[in-house]
Amino acid sequence: MKLLFINSVCGIGSTGSICTDLAQEYEAQGHEVKIAYGRNAFVPEKFRKYAEIIGENNEQRNNELR
Repeated sequence: MKLLFINSVCGIGSTGSICTDLAQEYEAQGHEVKIAYGRNAFVPEKFRKYAEIIGENNEQRNNELR
């Protein structure tokens, strides 16, 4: 199954950590998981495989991720 979580951040803060914890659990069960987020471009390296940035100014944020 493909799962998409939507949150303001990915991998940081309380809700960002909840999303990545859930993503890891579902991935371990064989599901494909992505987290769409729109604030704070920083995503810890180990969670970048889940991260999909959304919203305005994506080009600038995507460059910050690299």
